[in-house]
Amino acid sequence: MNPVVTMLVNNKEIKYELDLNSDLNCINGLIEAIETKSLDNMYIERIVPKFVLQPWCDETKLGEFYQYVCDLKLENDYIFDKYSIGLAGDGSKISVPSCIFITLDNAYHLNHKFTKIGKVISGFDEIHKIENVELKDVPNNGGVAFKTPVDPILVQSVTIELNGYEPKQCNKYLETK
Repeated sequence: MNPVVTMLVNNKEIKYELDLNSDLNCINGLIEAIETKSLDNMYIERIVPKFVLQPWCDETKLGEFYQYVCDLKLENDYIFDKYSIGLAGDGSKISVPSCIFITLDNAYHLNHKFTKIGKVISGFDEIHKIENVELKDVPNNGGVAFKTPVDPILVQSVTIELNGYEPKQCNKYLETK
């Protein structure tokens, strides 16, 4: 069995299974973030109905831990269908293991641009509830659709059951632009 991540949101669990056939370096980076409790008490910052829900988005506003990146590796033909778990990045060369997103519908335009690391396995009702909260537009000049909840939604905690997987040290670096 693969590792299973549990996000506690609104006192409800959203669980997703990591796919160990995906980029293990990125998975190890996510596990490090979870095990150090770095992802606890963060807010869902981005919701685009019928597209994506992102528990945290602008890691540059946070500490250095969230700014590290990994090389984007697309060694497989993963398809971003509904309820896929992916890693944020620049869509061409990097992935950010501390910044996941959940697709709310098929998102095939993300294929071969972002790293898919897993799939939601439970908590679908809570995801649907979050997708339908009142939203407000967030101005940005990056061309990315960005809406945030009017009433903040807190990710209370993120935990992981490794199910026998032994994580390795994540190879990471800070992006220099």
